[in-house]
Amino acid sequence: MSLLLDRDFVNLGDNWLEIERLYAFDWQKFQVQDWQALHETYQNLPHFLGYDTLPHWFGKSSHSLPHLWASVVPKGLLVSGILPLKDWLLWENIWQEKLEQWQMKMAKN
Repeated sequence: MSLLLDRDFVNLGDNWLEIERLYAFDWQKFQVQDWQALHETYQNLPHFLGYDTLPHWFGKSSHSLPHLWASVVPKGLLVSGILPLKDWLLWENIWQEKLEQWQMKMAKN
């Protein structure tokens, strides 16, 4: 998994960031257990609020702050939103840990 797009350091002042990241995934290789693992990963990230067609964290409206969402797009997983820097760093660190664990598990299978 690699990072195809990274705009997460658009500083909006007062330690707020506009985040737009595209994580490369090959969806064609995903099997049922992979989608389940992705869902479980979403649930274990800080401030998970559930789905409203898309998974949301921190807030469900892109018109209010803070908010973060993810969307499956052809080239991977697009993560976008506006968060305080400290919240983004926490979320991103946990996301990276989960991805590493997941990739190691997938490599064994």
